[in-house]
Amino acid sequence: MRLGPSGYSAWMRRADEVSPEKLRGGFYTPAPLVMFTLERLREARGASLTGATVLEPSAGDGAFVRALAAAPDAPRRLIAVEREPSEAAKLPFAAAAAPAEVHNESFFAWAARAPAPVDAVVGNPPFVRYQFVPAEDRAQADALLHAQGRAVGGVANLWVPFVLVALHQLRPGGAFALVLPAELLSTASTGPLRAALSAQSEALRLDLFPRGSFPKVLQEVVVLSGRWVAAGEGRARVGLSGALGPEEPLPPGEGPWTGLVLDAESRAALAEARLLPEARPFGALARLSVSTVTGANAFFTVTDTTLAAFDLTPWARPLLARAGHTGGLIVTEADHAAARAEGERAWLLDLSADRPPPHARALAYLQTAEAEGIPERYKCRVRRPWYRVPVVAPGALLLAKRAHLHHRLQHNAAGLLTTDTIYQGAPLPSAGLSAADLVVSFHTSLTLLSVELEGRSYGGGVSELVPSEIARLSLLSLPLGEHLPQLDALSRAHGGQADAAEALIEATDALFAARCPAYAALLPGLRRALGVLRGRRLGR
Repeated sequence: MRLGPSGYSAWMRRADEVSPEKLRGGFYTPAPLVMFTLERLREARGASLTGATVLEPSAGDGAFVRALAAAPDAPRRLIAVEREPSEAAKLPFAAAAAPAEVHNESFFAWAARAPAPVDAVVGNPPFVRYQFVPAEDRAQADALLHAQGRAVGGVANLWVPFVLVALHQLRPGGAFALVLPAELLSTASTGPLRAALSAQSEALRLDLFPRGSFPKVLQEVVVLSGRWVAAGEGRARVGLSGALGPEEPLPPGEGPWTGLVLDAESRAALAEARLLPEARPFGALARLSVSTVTGANAFFTVTDTTLAAFDLTPWARPLLARAGHTGGLIVTEADHAAARAEGERAWLLDLSADRPPPHARALAYLQTAEAEGIPERYKCRVRRPWYRVPVVAPGALLLAKRAHLHHRLQHNAAGLLTTDTIYQGAPLPSAGLSAADLVVSFHTSLTLLSVELEGRSYGGGVSELVPSEIARLSLLSLPLGEHLPQLDALSRAHGGQADAAEALIEATDALFAARCPAYAALLPGLRRALGVLRGRRLGR
């Protein structure tokens, strides 16, 4: 029953860098949210809780247990599972009016004993990054999911397998109401849960609560409720508070649910825009892929100062370390020179076999890495020698993996290398469009709306894309590359990624609207939808 930390600020931290509360997901649910969730549970059941067996799989400090025990329709049997001994000891007192059956153990260990099905599941699962979960728990969770024919990614949060296993404890038609992070709607790691809900739920409902809706809730949360049914019998439809009526279809499979928050007019505009003759998926026009993976960017990318100190020039290749190092849409040699002058990391060390062997000063630089244990990092330790990085050739197109206000596609006119923070690629010959054409096409409301729909956000307002998602983005494929210099100048004048006035988007929309009247007619709905989704992301 915990609200956990949000964002990737702790994305790959070590366990010794994270507080004990975060490690166990010890962030508890305020009483108003508890009461709302219980009301949704009753609605999903279509009846009171009297006579029911209710499971609280992560009972924590007993907020749900107290509310259930004190309710006029207190359940006949209440099963509370809590791993933390100090919290589990409080639960019998929390449920004094209707004693709970308390299990002080891992929920996965409890579930592995194949207990009898329950009538309802309620609570707020622990929100803990999977790398912080004890190995025994991970193994038990994986085994339970395997028995269901499911699996989750190694970077999934604990609440994802937790919910999947908890739902499996329900009898057919059993009800559930759970407080979950808003990541449920969008991230790739929550895809298996979305697919399971599409296939095995009915009367599904999502209630969205922005950050600050309840005291001490510092992230956007979702109350997910419905009934669990046999595999293949799910209705794949959902009701969403404030946006949809009942019986709206769910996106298929593991796809994101982000678009569900849009109103009917905006969704209709998006559907029509995707059917325009000029609209094509990005993957049909160009291919972007991961750039050079060093395993230690802070070591293999260097400034002019480090370059001179260790005489590394024979192994230095020009680098764009961050998309923010240029405000424009055309990456030029002048941008590289400016980054160097500002002391940025502007060089990638390439110690390939066809380059000179390291001299004494270069070897001294390599020894600084050995002192920091860099050769033992995963990508480094599998290379022979550890410092020989497979360098990916520069592409004509660049796109940052992560962005704030909006992503920018850039034309790599200077031929700079990038690391894995910036994707690189080129137009497909079959597309008949140049790199300049594609860069001009990218910054429409249609494309940036599809970024919000296809991408993911882990909190903090950051948007992230992976190549498979980029391939699904919608572009208007018109050969308008001659306008790139003007749009490049406009982007630079408004700070590139810091373009809060959306000058680049408005200018690009106007360019395409003048040549495609059908797109012009759809722009109000597309812009409204983009504003809604971006506003939700930036507000997290």
